[in-house]
Amino acid sequence: MDALALLSTCKDPKNFYGWNLLEKREREKSGYSSALRVLARCLAGDVVSLRHAHRLLRNLTAERSLHKIDTLGMSSLALNCMRRKFPSGSLDDRSREIAAALASSQRQTDASFDSDPITTALAIHALRCSPPVDWNESGAIRFLLDGEDDKEEGKFGGVWETTWVLPAIATNSCVIDVFQRVCPGPGDSSDPPLRLASDAGGAKTQQDSLEIRVNVTVWIGADISRRFSRIVQVPANSSVFQILLAAAAADSRFQFSADVYPWGHIVHTIDGVKFKDEGYWYWLLYTIPGPPEPLNPPNNTFIAAGGVDDVKPNDGDNILFWYRNL
Repeated sequence: MDALALLSTCKDPKNFYGWNLLEKREREKSGYSSALRVLARCLAGDVVSLRHAHRLLRNLTAERSLHKIDTLGMSSLALNCMRRKFPSGSLDDRSREIAAALASSQRQTDASFDSDPITTALAIHALRCSPPVDWNESGAIRFLLDGEDDKEEGKFGGVWETTWVLPAIATNSCVIDVFQRVCPGPGDSSDPPLRLASDAGGAKTQQDSLEIRVNVTVWIGADISRRFSRIVQVPANSSVFQILLAAAAADSRFQFSADVYPWGHIVHTIDGVKFKDEGYWYWLLYTIPGPPEPLNPPNNTFIAAGGVDDVKPNDGDNILFWYRNL
């Protein structure tokens, strides 16, 4: 957990005042601890391999403790982090199986997981990062909100409970993508930089000088077999094409190719997946009011009215590239 805390503040857990917090100093005593360590190493960019995934699955099969829901949740997060590094149909299938097992443990009475706020928050994080399965996300969030014991200070029990619950209710993005955000390099300011007016472009208004944050999501397949998202920070008045360039620079999964026509760019490939005229499989651009939900996908009314050069999102907007057949 110390390593995850450092990652969230853009600190390197592999070099914390000369200490590598990811070094294995003792044998993990449970599948939960083992999964937590793999998750921390994966998020920190430390060496992980498919053997770690196989070990996670073996531990999960052998786990017989009273905290099996927690083990499912932590193993799911670790496995989903790894399948981003090692795209694999088998990892996708196992991730979906674990997500289905986790979802089946959700209580019907209050939509919680084991009637525990930490377990429920962990399950929410895991299921948001997994291949889509049927579960009651809004009910789980309501369970957490009903457990808030200090409305003014926003506390959910002690520090430990609040640490788990707040990220679950503050965003509906995958927590892995939050950890993998771009951190400033040495000498960079942590504050969003302002653009200066260029001599050629003339004076810019203060609004033009500000930067905005846009949530970019990619779905692949009619059944959304793969999905990933990232919040990128770009200058105000940026086009979707410029936003996609920023996402690709920060995350290789957003690497894309486009053809240029007199009227602008046409994106034909993202993450190695290219459009196909046969079957009418294309990349469709959606502009939606909130982060896309696989169990409630946007209909055609949310397809963008213009192309990637024409659409210019505002701060906090959500854009979705969905590879699907028409």
